[in-house]
Amino acid sequence: MAKLLSVIGAFFLAIVLAVCGTAQAQDYPNKTVRIVVPFRAGGLADLVARIAAQQLQAEFNQPFVVLNVPGANGIQGMTTVLQAPPDGYTLLSASASQWAIPGALTPELVPFDTEKDFQAIGLYTQTSGVFIAVTEKLNVKNIQELVALAKAKPGALNYGSPGIGSIHHLLMEAFNTSLGLDIVHIPYTSSYTPDLLSGQISMAVTALPNVQSHLESGQIRLLAVGNKQRSQLKPDVPTIAESVIPGFDHSGVIGLLARSGTPPAIVEKLSAAIAKFVQLPEVRDRYYAIGAEPVPDVTPANLTRIVKEDRQKYAEIVKELKAKGGISATQ
Repeated sequence: MAKLLSVIGAFFLAIVLAVCGTAQAQDYPNKTVRIVVPFRAGGLADLVARIAAQQLQAEFNQPFVVLNVPGANGIQGMTTVLQAPPDGYTLLSASASQWAIPGALTPELVPFDTEKDFQAIGLYTQTSGVFIAVTEKLNVKNIQELVALAKAKPGALNYGSPGIGSIHHLLMEAFNTSLGLDIVHIPYTSSYTPDLLSGQISMAVTALPNVQSHLESGQIRLLAVGNKQRSQLKPDVPTIAESVIPGFDHSGVIGLLARSGTPPAIVEKLSAAIAKFVQLPEVRDRYYAIGAEPVPDVTPANLTRIVKEDRQKYAEIVKELKAKGGISATQ
């Protein structure tokens, strides 16, 4: 009898919670919603979130404000979201740089489990891609010639990236490992484009906006992109997958998440709003202007799948790097 009463009690509690959640969603939002960006203002991730915030504010007629919380490779921003109630008023705008890489690099410093502690809401864009770029000083015309040169001269070539543990770094190390190459990593904390132009570094792993002006002048050439599919902004640049490593995919997406426990009706409401505004021509044009592109599938289910796959992928890459001594356990 006690067991039966417990089951009945749990059943009615679930009903009450569902009713409350639905009622809460009908009134949502009725005050300011914060979108936490785990980066400083001004970068691609920040600009993308600000475009989304403007569209959501217009849709719901309530303020959606971006809160920049940089620090600890995104951990600080994600922790800020987890410290807020799961009511849909504190959201997270993030990418693999937050939901996958910190947990792979320094799991002992990550006080949460992305898949368990966060609820996917939807994707609003993908980056134009991470490109392998060279200048005329490196006498290669395509990615196949680069691979041939690297194999002929192990350790002689190097590449610049935004730093150890960045998507750019891990992409290139996956490239190295897959092809048995020894292209040396040179991490930077500021722009490395000047060193690429001067020949201080052999090549760079970079986002499109960082080199766009030099592409137009012909000073820099893009050899390949890490995305699964060619960039819509640079359709003439082949993917690594189609050129030298079948199946290679380091696509970067940016999406919106909430704390687990956020009422499903609120998640659905926000997800529907994202699916609506990403179709607007003016929004797509603004994304293209900053080096971002539309995502074919913006649903929570697709974002959930991507988070899981990214965590597995980068965990494997970091494990391999640590085994080779290319990265320490504390980085």
